[in-house]
Amino acid sequence: MGQSKLLLPWGEHSVIFHVTQQAQRANFSDIVIITGHENTSVEKEITSLAVDVIFNPEYEQGEMLSSLKAGIKYISEKSQDIDAVAVLLGDLPLLTSDLLNSILEQHKAGKITAPEHDGKRGHPIIFDRKFWDDILQLSPDSAPHDTIKNHRNELNVIQVNNDAVYRDIDTPDTYQACLIEGLKRTQQQVQHLTQKLHLMPQIVECVPNFSEGRRLDVINNIVESIAKVENVAVLHQTSDADHNRTVVTFAGEPQAVVEAAFNAIQTAAQFINLDEQQGVHPRLGTTDVVPFVPIQGISLEACAELARQLGKRVAEELNIPVYLYEAAATRPERENLADVRRGEYELLKKEIHLPHRKPDFGKPIIGKAGATIIGARDILIAYNVFLDTDDVTIAKAIARTIRFSNGGFAGVKALGLFVNGQAQVSMNLVDYRTASLYEVMKKIYHEAEKHNVQVVRSELIGLIPRDAIIDTAASFLKLPHLQSSHLLENQIEHFFTYGT
Repeated sequence: MGQSKLLLPWGEHSVIFHVTQQAQRANFSDIVIITGHENTSVEKEITSLAVDVIFNPEYEQGEMLSSLKAGIKYISEKSQDIDAVAVLLGDLPLLTSDLLNSILEQHKAGKITAPEHDGKRGHPIIFDRKFWDDILQLSPDSAPHDTIKNHRNELNVIQVNNDAVYRDIDTPDTYQACLIEGLKRTQQQVQHLTQKLHLMPQIVECVPNFSEGRRLDVINNIVESIAKVENVAVLHQTSDADHNRTVVTFAGEPQAVVEAAFNAIQTAAQFINLDEQQGVHPRLGTTDVVPFVPIQGISLEACAELARQLGKRVAEELNIPVYLYEAAATRPERENLADVRRGEYELLKKEIHLPHRKPDFGKPIIGKAGATIIGARDILIAYNVFLDTDDVTIAKAIARTIRFSNGGFAGVKALGLFVNGQAQVSMNLVDYRTASLYEVMKKIYHEAEKHNVQVVRSELIGLIPRDAIIDTAASFLKLPHLQSSHLLENQIEHFFTYGT
């Protein structure tokens, strides 16, 4: 074929790149590429995939067996925790991560597992660790299949409805046939996903914070003003008397969410008087902050436009000054919520006429409803930790240690507060993928011990993304390869959504 079949083009990359990428997307704990002929070119081709690559110097002496032996020796030295190896050929470009996962899930401990389609065996073949010594002792003129023959009674053959397990590339004709079949299957996937996308509406989440956490009738009125809007679902509500604050999470189609947010702001202004309101949480208005969050089929910039749309209407119809923040901010110094809210309602009453406090929408006049901060942001985690002390200076010291503005974790905002007779570290993790909840909590435990206090409990404000929980569980349980696909409910949801 003029060049190594592994380096033949496949999509935007090569055959070996594509096969390795599919393996990465499957649930293998480690991936080791064994090279032989043209090892330098192959290794260079997959450098960006960050997998282990080892050279088999004996590749000419029965490439399949010698490569398998090299891989088993490497894995045995690397880890004692790996209980099986899956042998996957680099020239099977029609294999997908879903098919690989299906085979992995049907493997039985202590067995050799091999997929079969229409009576023909294929790959990957999975060898339990107990067979590794047998493979290493095979003579150079043997093959891995000799181990299978020697252990027929321990062979687990699984039937698959896909010829990708043996559709390899050996000739120009088989390469061409695989290219055509791959294109056909890709087109089918695109068509299927396109149909799904057409059925999937744009979904925006909104998480307004209201300066009322004590009067249940007022809170109910606010929530009901949201719930009555068609195509909006109220997902969660959290109220705290000490903070004197309520956080409502709702989601729906963009314009319906804007309408619901307006209703809530109007209702809060009707029932809350900021001149009388008191609580430990900073606030600027009866509706303090209204963030729009992109969830499905909509961009952050589109959510920023929703924020601007709502801000203009609130100022014009309710006479409430509006400040835009985060992705909707009109100037850099207003991107950070804490900067916009600095001094709270009481200071804003004195300074709203000053040029640097001029609202983005509305007149520089403030009434009992205060001002509202509206913007767009990505998903964040609002999380509080309680200490077994009433010394709020300790909570403030810990907050100072973990928050980004004082050299702590990137994307973490934190305050030390006194809540319900206890010191509390109140946090927003605005980039939980960079600063994981697990690492932040571990730091809080460490700092608490330095002050001779303990963490007694924590609380979640609003909702939390699924992957944040998975990341925390993976870190705590020492499961570095834990993925959402390992969760039973996720697999069921995926099956009934996509049918595979």
